[in-house]
Amino acid sequence: MPARLEDQLTGAIEQRILNSSLLDYTLQRFQAGLENKLAEMQRRTTGLDELRRERQSLKAKADRVPGGSDASSAGGIAGLRGVPTHSSSSLHSSSPY
Repeated sequence: MPARLEDQLTGAIEQRILNSSLLDYTLQRFQAGLENKLAEMQRRTTGLDELRRERQSLKAKADRVPGGSDASSAGGIAGLRGVPTHSSSSLHSSSPY
């Protein structure tokens, strides 16, 4: 009795799947995908670490300003209303801020 078409197709698919070169190719693609995802995750982690360091640096600078970070928690910009303003021409380029 001749094999049914479904059996023939299943057999052909099994042969292709079990073909070592196709299996090697599939595993190589899978490995490349994993390595790319890992690299992306490491870039994101590095970016987060940089943002955390920058945040700490900015917080440290804010703490050195008279009133420190209390100015922002005591009403945001409204807490800075008593601070004198300067025009950009009167600022010195040697200012650390």
